[in-house]
Amino acid sequence: MGMHDSFNLAWKLAAVIKENADPQLLDTYEEERRPIAQRLLDFDRQFYEYFDEPLSKMSVEDYRVKFTEATSKEHCDISGVSVCYADIHASHESRHVQSSLAPGIPMGKRFPGGTVIRQADGRALDLLEVLPSTGHWRVLVFPVDLRESALLSRYVELGQSLQAMKTRNARLCEILSIHGSARHDIDLMDLPEIFHPWHEEFGWDYGKVFADDTSYHDSTAGVLYRDLQVSSEGL
Repeated sequence: MGMHDSFNLAWKLAAVIKENADPQLLDTYEEERRPIAQRLLDFDRQFYEYFDEPLSKMSVEDYRVKFTEATSKEHCDISGVSVCYADIHASHESRHVQSSLAPGIPMGKRFPGGTVIRQADGRALDLLEVLPSTGHWRVLVFPVDLRESALLSRYVELGQSLQAMKTRNARLCEILSIHGSARHDIDLMDLPEIFHPWHEEFGWDYGKVFADDTSYHDSTAGVLYRDLQVSSEGL
């Protein structure tokens, strides 16, 4: 939990120092982390009471049930995985979220994992593996099936808009795409450049487009859209 505290504050400090965010962002550290800390303290107090409770006051079976309920209920909060900030920011005027487009991605919680296939070489990767905690902002685009002309047109239009934003602001966040087409039906170089940007030193970036496709090497691949319940409209 302390690691989560540190990371929450560190990326916000970095964003403010680099002038990528308003200093008011720092106020959200206490708003987000203090309730989590309080819940942990409450749980620790309750957990201690279970150990301190004389067995003579209850049967061994009742004690076992109470202990199991307490640990299973709070286990995810202890690890920090299930922490959710959605309630804190639910009324914020800048929060515009259409959760119906992907009910499997709960707002305010840790992004779900899942297997994706890298478009360039077919390698199966855990989605969280390509989202390292570096403090950067990221945009994940789910354009659904790029073999459909209407969806491809929307994707191209989005790419043009993002490219224009990048031209005006060099600090644009990293953009990743996860399409729902068969990987072999899509040519990476046919996609807008913003999704496989050019680097003067390293050339084309082949690591930003992925497919929700099956894999001979990983049986967990090909179900990300299903698990995240991504709308047919894309996200």
